[in-house]
Amino acid sequence: MPYGAAPFLLTCVALEPVMSNEKLPSLTATGEIRGFFEVFLPGLFLLLHVLLLVYCAAPTGPAGAFVSQFSRSDFAIISAIGLPLGYVLGLAMRLGRTSYADKVSGWMVLILPSGRRLYASADKWWANSSIKKQIARDDPTKPTHREGLPYPSFMMARVSKSLPPKARSFYELVWLEQPSTPDEQRYARINLFRFNFFKELVASVDSQAASDMFAAEMMVRHAAHMCYALFFAGLLLCISSVLPGAGVMGLRLTLLLLACGEWFVLIVGLLPNLRFLRVSEAELAFTCCFRNRDTLERLIKNGN
Repeated sequence: MPYGAAPFLLTCVALEPVMSNEKLPSLTATGEIRGFFEVFLPGLFLLLHVLLLVYCAAPTGPAGAFVSQFSRSDFAIISAIGLPLGYVLGLAMRLGRTSYADKVSGWMVLILPSGRRLYASADKWWANSSIKKQIARDDPTKPTHREGLPYPSFMMARVSKSLPPKARSFYELVWLEQPSTPDEQRYARINLFRFNFFKELVASVDSQAASDMFAAEMMVRHAAHMCYALFFAGLLLCISSVLPGAGVMGLRLTLLLLACGEWFVLIVGLLPNLRFLRVSEAELAFTCCFRNRDTLERLIKNGN
């Protein structure tokens, strides 16, 4: 790591506010100090890998000389360059779509025994349930782990198996998309527009629900974009390992081992658990809507 970057990184970490004892604190909000650092730190992590790539590409050329001079600069110069670059990189990852990481996570969750049991239970419920006569799956050939947020078939199985009958009734008659005519086939289907519509309605009448749902959503986004940061960081290390500078400094094996370590954390630690986080987000949204079901149904029916 460049000499000046280490105290710069440690100072940024030290400046981040300590998390409160709340159940699920908000991770990002426009204008909050905490939100700035949770965009900036993944970007700084990636920026260090970019600087290493530039140095390995031409350690004796102008680019390598710039990185060497930059690493020996004082804290003010490093901050003036590192802060905006790190934030821009972090913001670029934050603007990435969470659904891509979630699709990969849907496969990786099956690595975990708990993930296999969870989705096998949902698939088995659909295979044996008589509800298919009233409500069909949107795509019966697709396993439940391949669904996207808000996981309508998977949640249908979870609600039917584990929650009281009123919750199941609310899920079927309000949460799911309703047919336009009584004779039309009903499907276990809810798109993101309807899902977000319900969240916004509930947030307008229940401030605690709004806070909880926002925190859950930001937790998922933060985890997904850390997945992107680790993926690109490992890729940059692999590219750096084949560049001339890595051979001159004898770093090829070290860089490859670091890349493997970062991808190991990504594949074993983050990606499988990302799906659990996102399922929790969907479950929390449904719970908040059910808790405010009378108000929600009145708003849908009367508009006030």
